[in-house]
Order: sequence, then structure tokens, then C-alpha cells
Amino acid sequence: MSNFTFKLSSNIILGSYSIAKIGSEAAQFGKKFLFVVDPLLHETGISKKITAALEERGISVLVFDGVKRSADSDIIENALSLARGVFVDGVIASGGMGSVAIGRAVASLYNETGSIYDFIDGKPCTAEPLPFIEVPSTCREPFTFTSFSPIVDVRSRKINLLKIRQDLCKLCVFDPACYSNLAPNATTATLLQGLGIAFEGYISCRSSFLSEAILGKAIERFLQSLGAPLGNADASDETVIAEAACLTAIGISCSSPGLGSAIALACAGRYNISSSVVGTILLPHILANAQTSNLDKVVRIGRMLGVETQGADPLAVSQAAIEEIRRRLAQANLPTRLKDINLTMEQLIAVSEDAVSLSFMNYIPKPMRSDDVFELLKQAY
Repeated sequence: MSNFTFKLSSNIILGSYSIAKIGSEAAQFGKKFLFVVDPLLHETGISKKITAALEERGISVLVFDGVKRSADSDIIENALSLARGVFVDGVIASGGMGSVAIGRAVASLYNETGSIYDFIDGKPCTAEPLPFIEVPSTCREPFTFTSFSPIVDVRSRKINLLKIRQDLCKLCVFDPACYSNLAPNATTATLLQGLGIAFEGYISCRSSFLSEAILGKAIERFLQSLGAPLGNADASDETVIAEAACLTAIGISCSSPGLGSAIALACAGRYNISSSVVGTILLPHILANAQTSNLDKVVRIGRMLGVETQGADPLAVSQAAIEEIRRRLAQANLPTRLKDINLTMEQLIAVSEDAVSLSFMNYIPKPMRSDDVFELLKQAY
């Protein structure tokens, strides 16, 4: 186990109608906010609820909804220009990984000078950031409390990590209502990717007894939401998902994302492919890859899935767990191969090179070069 220092300075609100509290919390930071929001949340009514809660407290809201799946540098520049033009006091972001990453970048870069590409190339953000509030609408967001955030250089479509302050997020709101409007197969895809992210942190070289405890509970919540036989729970499905999202974000803050996240980010950045779809396809392969370094933890997943473990060989249990994940992918009618989402072998070479360039890949259980990542991608193809 590695040594660790744990400090979480963000406030967290989790529970039904949590969004209604965002106005009173935001008021302490100012009266004018940029609201970066996924356009899908206009349709679900979540953005209206957030705006209403803010305006009820006399807070002026400037909406920016020109977002994509990834946090593209040109989109961030547009949002920055808008925010600086009206002198906002803070930034609120709600939606998937792209929306909240754009919000983080705007809050971090608002008081910086120089080109955004200096920071994409590795310059850390050192100026005082704007207060940042996050309302995730997905349970697969690993960067909420980390010191880096994904950003795509539109000149090359390469994924990079923006170096931000770990205490950037002043408030994170996990409201079950944010997780209740997806189609069943889309919900399954996000849950499986969230499970994969939690498992990456669970086996990371940066993991500690604390992150293992937190992420172990996150994995239980994800499997409970997917219908694993973990016993009956009183909480609603959406509440369990919100709990899984919260636990994963906290657990990753004292561990690290891993291989699946790196590949999914690279695919989204280069080819605008949903990271949740890529993450679900990769999950069985990530579990299989972990058998040589963390067999005991894959066995624990099997136990949570209801695989018979009494007197069974650990490798057989882990293999049964992997096959159960594959079965659930097929049952949900989700793609099971990378070729099913129209990726080519040539594209996967670029993806593998982009993935290994991300700094958190230093903490995966086994060192991997781009050739090693490409071999895994070939297996998933």
C-alpha cells in the first residue's frame, strides 16, 4: 500500500431535491454565474431547475450550452470569452464529462494570462480560479476532485490533461433526479463505465486502504444498480446511482483513473465516440488484464456478482465474473467489440499512443507502452 494524504475541501450535497439548495450555496460566492450545461438537460428539465434555484436567490445566470462530448479547446475559448466579457463571479457546470470539464477549464483559466495552448502543453494553472460548482448528470465522472481535467487540443484532436487546483470544486451536488432520464441501455452503459472507473481506482498503484474501502462500496452500488444479487435495498435506483457516483469521485481523488479511462478519453477526443460505449466494451478486457496483477480483487467482483466461490479456483471465479459482465453487455444490446462502433485498426494505433501519454497511466498496476495498449485494443476489436 502506498502512503497517502487525504484532504477534501469541497462541500458535497447528496440526496433528493439537492438541486434546490444550489442557490443558497452559490450566493456566498457572488451574484453572477456562467452556467455551462449539456443541451440534453434542457429537455430533461434539470437545467431549468438549477436556473430557477439560482434566480430565486437573486443570482444572474449566463447560460453556455455549446458543448460537445469532449472539452475542446476552441469551445473552452468561446466560453472563456463569454465569461470574461460579463465579469462573472463563478462557474456552474452540469452534464456529462465534456460539460463539466469545460466548466473546470473556464474556472481555472479565467484569471490566467497567455494562450490556452500554453496550459494544454503542460503549464499549470496558478492564478486564483473562480469558484466552481459541479452538478454531474452522469455516474462516470472521475475528475471531480482531482488536480487535472481532460482537455482536447483541436489542432491535433489529442487528449491532454489540464493541471488545475485540486480544491477547485467548491461544491458538488449529487441529485438522484439527474440520473433518471436516460434510456435503459444508455443507463446500463454509463453504469458499466462507472463500474470500470471505480475498478481502475480500486487496483491503481496509488490506491490506499481508504480508496479501496470507498471504491469497494462504489463497486457494490454500481452492481446493485445493475441488478447484481447484493440483497434488497431501501433506496431507489437513482439514489443508489447517485451514491455510486459520489463514492467514485471521492475514491478516485485519493487513487487514480486508469487504462479504460485513458482509452475512452482518447477515442472521444479524436473521433467523437461516446466514452461510455468505449468504456463498456473495454470493461471485460480491463478485468481480464487485471487477473495477473490483482486476481483477488477480480474475484471480489465475482463474489459481488453472485458467482459461486465456495471451493472454486480463484482464476475460474474471476473468469466467470468476466463472462457475466459480457453477458450483461449482450443482454443490454450494447456493442461488445470496437469494430461495432466503426473504429479501424489504424485509428486504434493513434488511440493507444494518446492514451499512454496521459500522466495518470503511470499508476496502472502494470506498466504499458503504446504497443501493449494496442495489443489489448486488438483483443477488444
